[in-house]
Amino acid sequence: MVIDKLVKEMLNEQQICSEINYAIYQEMIQFELKEKFGRLYYILNDTGNQLISIMYVIFKPIEPCWYIKFSWTNPTYRNKGYHKRLKVEFESWVKNHSQHKLIKTEVSSTNDLMISLNQKGGYKIKKSIMYKNMND
Repeated sequence: MVIDKLVKEMLNEQQICSEINYAIYQEMIQFELKEKFGRLYYILNDTGNQLISIMYVIFKPIEPCWYIKFSWTNPTYRNKGYHKRLKVEFESWVKNHSQHKLIKTEVSSTNDLMISLNQKGGYKIKKSIMYKNMND
């Protein structure tokens, strides 16, 4: 259920919903988790049938760093500290168990709240990624 929801939200965010994309993402995530390149953190409601918040992190050996690839919180549960709990748990794991201590994440330049929260949590803006859509 958790991986299924993760894949659906990732594809929804990227606006690429197809059965092929779904299958590829699901297989990729399962492989990354199995091979210890990925770590999955999530919180379920009390009955265990609803996902409250999820964070998916992968290890990038070329850089080397941990990269927060995707995070999502159910709109009903936002602004209640659930995502922060996941991030604190992950950062604690990196600090205590990983030889690689660098964590990276990407945030939309229009998401002022997440930029502010990350900066309050000690994250620094290192570079901006610019793009140009030639279809516009």
